[in-house]
Amino acid sequence: MAYVLASITLTGTLPAMAGDYPLTRGWGQRQMRDWYELTQGSRLIPMDWLSALKRADGEPFLSRQTLEGYGYLYFPQSTGPLPIGFIEDIDADGARHLVFNCSACHTSKLKGNGTEVFVHGGSTMSDFQGFTTDLINAVAIAQGDDAAFSHFADQVLGSAAGAADRASLRAKMGNWLDVRKTINDTGKDSHWGRGRADAVGIILATVAKLVDDPTASADIKRPFPASNAPVSYPFVWNTNQQARLQHNGVVDNGTDFGVANVAKIGALIRNWTEAFGVFAKSELSDDTETVSTSIRLDNLLRIEQALATLQSPTWPDALGPVDSAEAARGAVLFKDNCSGCHGALASGDTDTVLPLIKKPGSATTPGFIYLQPLIATNARPEDFADTIAQDTKYIGTDPGTACNAMMHSVPAGRLQGKLNVMGTMAAITDRPFGEEAL
Repeated sequence: MAYVLASITLTGTLPAMAGDYPLTRGWGQRQMRDWYELTQGSRLIPMDWLSALKRADGEPFLSRQTLEGYGYLYFPQSTGPLPIGFIEDIDADGARHLVFNCSACHTSKLKGNGTEVFVHGGSTMSDFQGFTTDLINAVAIAQGDDAAFSHFADQVLGSAAGAADRASLRAKMGNWLDVRKTINDTGKDSHWGRGRADAVGIILATVAKLVDDPTASADIKRPFPASNAPVSYPFVWNTNQQARLQHNGVVDNGTDFGVANVAKIGALIRNWTEAFGVFAKSELSDDTETVSTSIRLDNLLRIEQALATLQSPTWPDALGPVDSAEAARGAVLFKDNCSGCHGALASGDTDTVLPLIKKPGSATTPGFIYLQPLIATNARPEDFADTIAQDTKYIGTDPGTACNAMMHSVPAGRLQGKLNVMGTMAAITDRPFGEEAL
């Protein structure tokens, strides 16, 4: 099997790659290292826990065979157990954690003619839900079963560890499960499959868990939003040139705000919420006035700098010539069905902004953006359900993720009665969607 990648030399945790294919247009050595090596500051699980965990089938979690089974990729010369986008991070106390960065979900691999091509910024085909569910189950078994915990603690703490240290470890595992399993279970009634995730749903659940009031009685607790609208992972080249972000267009990409040459303020917000949703440690202060997180804003800026210059790949000669007849047929299909939202850019164009098309006869931008003003109405969801269905049909996409983003609300929890300084300046309160303007 031959491998091709960008013809640049990498250092650090990435091995040097051979090949002469310009797959990474717009990127140099600095951008490649930032994309693959920088941590966002998330904290999935302590590395010493991961090293000691086994899946339900007895296979170790920290192994190439296990992680490849979920569809995560390895560069051909990689010798360690961690795949692309899985990075070790050290916290202020010196503890090592496993974290995800962007490349875990936005790197893909094409195969053909005995060649594998790694596509930087492409769409993963990994099973994110399967990975997180199995990991949580493994921790639950190790924490809940006395014999399994004894073996686990011996590996993590050493066989000479005392009862107090073992009890502390077990309590930490229980706290970890309370957070991770609660969030993960919001998607348990839907099967995401490979290459799909309800990232927005997980972010909403993470917010709900952050403000959750554990002292609230069961009769007034509201369920967290369901993560039941998985969508495919998008490719991320030319992201800087999109007018709106996310599948449902809820984020305005914004304008360049001139900090460290990063592209857009909206993009930075998108990256922050993405890091928040993929395991960043977050805590709400006792007075609920501040949120502290492990998110690395400096690294998010550098990652966004890299994305601002990443261009779409060109077809690799190594995969064989393009069928010109099929390409012409595809061009017609693209123009008729896709070009309204996915405009074509000239090679090397990193400046043109691609707004969504306007709905015929409307002065507003259509689809997801057209839907957004409904969030501020006093109508009940059923009053504008038909509008959602019609507009998403016009765009040609699954309405599930758009409907969820509009209709789901997070329980107020510990923020109950606090002043909503980001909205109407009214007190935050639990209420069915549509009773008042949100």
